[in-house]
Amino acid sequence: NLFRQMFFKQTAESEAIVARAVRSSAAFGAELWPRMARWDAAMVEGALAAVRGRILAIQSTTRGADLKRSPLKPGETSPWLELLKSYGAKIEIVPDTGHFTQLEAPQRVNQLIAEFCR
Repeated sequence: NLFRQMFFKQTAESEAIVARAVRSSAAFGAELWPRMARWDAAMVEGALAAVRGRILAIQSTTRGADLKRSPLKPGETSPWLELLKSYGAKIEIVPDTGHFTQLEAPQRVNQLIAEFCR
């Protein structure tokens, strides 16, 4: 299941999120993904250029051409992270964590945000 790939550790919370996603209509997903991709292709660089503050990107996973999610290790990068770096973003990798980093590693995410804000 594509939704379960977003989590590397199954918990009651992750299962509830997967269940909610599965209940969403297939039509919604079929509309959402192409729109997100078009927005990214046409608008993301303009949006990043408009940011007047510092940017913190907390990343834990990447996707391959097969759309399978895999964990990033400290020091690894992706085209998305390279784009963010080109706009001056500070990149933090949280290893061994699924797509919902804030749920799977909340203490680490909070620590990174607090350090960035100092």
